[in-house]
Amino acid sequence: MLPKLIYILNRFLLKVQPFMKTKKNKKVVARRNAGLGDNLLATAHAWYYAQQTGRDLEISWAPSMYFADKSINSFGTFFKVPKKINDVDVIYNPKIKFRDRLYRRLPFFPAKYFLPTILGESVHKLLKNKAPGVFKKMTGTRRQWLMKIIEEGKPFNKEVLVFNTHFNFLEPEKIKPFFDALELMPKYQEKVDEFRKKHFKGKKVIGVHVRYYDKNLPYSNHTPYWLKPDESFEHIKSELQKIIKKLDTEDYVIYLATDNEIVFKYFKQNIDKLVVYNKAFQNITFTASLHHKVEENSYEDDLIEMFLLADSNVLYRYPPSGSWFSFYGSLYANEVIMK
Repeated sequence: MLPKLIYILNRFLLKVQPFMKTKKNKKVVARRNAGLGDNLLATAHAWYYAQQTGRDLEISWAPSMYFADKSINSFGTFFKVPKKINDVDVIYNPKIKFRDRLYRRLPFFPAKYFLPTILGESVHKLLKNKAPGVFKKMTGTRRQWLMKIIEEGKPFNKEVLVFNTHFNFLEPEKIKPFFDALELMPKYQEKVDEFRKKHFKGKKVIGVHVRYYDKNLPYSNHTPYWLKPDESFEHIKSELQKIIKKLDTEDYVIYLATDNEIVFKYFKQNIDKLVVYNKAFQNITFTASLHHKVEENSYEDDLIEMFLLADSNVLYRYPPSGSWFSFYGSLYANEVIMK
């Protein structure tokens, strides 16, 4: 009797299986709407947590600061989307509906560490203006807690966890596999290869990324280095002369990637053997950043400049406070100098 019941049950399960909803694997959603370097670092840390906890990684760069159409998931516009990064399955949708974008703005942690609100960043700005001390303490506590969770791979029962903030605390070797998996879309890779062949072949490359920050902008960790811009430029020039002397060769080029026209003009007038990727600064004022895009499809310069920095024999990053943009290049340069 029992074998017959088992047989009948098996037959029944085979028939209903196509209609049964299979349980999806838990996932981490990497959701950012900032500059390219910021987005990549945020996603790399989300990938690391997914790897630690056996989750899938969903990459959700929407809405994107680079597109007027807020449904565009910009990651797949820039890069080939891998099916896996190491042993982590990658989930990617080229278009993300409004309700899904809204859902990904909401925090996944308890109210003790983050203010749950459908207004998202707007409330954060209000808190920052009205109660900066309280806001700083709240966000600082939350950030420390998040860092510990990511590094230790603390598990959560919740099916979907949303990472919607940037991090840069894990050792580079822990997140480098994520960056190793990045492949530019062919039309951008062709331009990178063309520039390399024309300007880098047979040369020692001194890559330079200068993040200009006007002292009139809101105070940040960049501000102290730009209180006296003339002195900062002289310092940069002096450090480059030291690098050139150390290389001890005439076969070198200085490749500059910068977000500001003032920096570009200074280098053009004061630095020899300079090469730059041809781009327009689009009438951006001295207080603005080139990488904060205002025109449709103006992200191409960012991608190409970022990947060219990775060809540096020596990569000089200024200011020493660091920039998310040149982090990718720092993973692949033979030597990195920040001072």
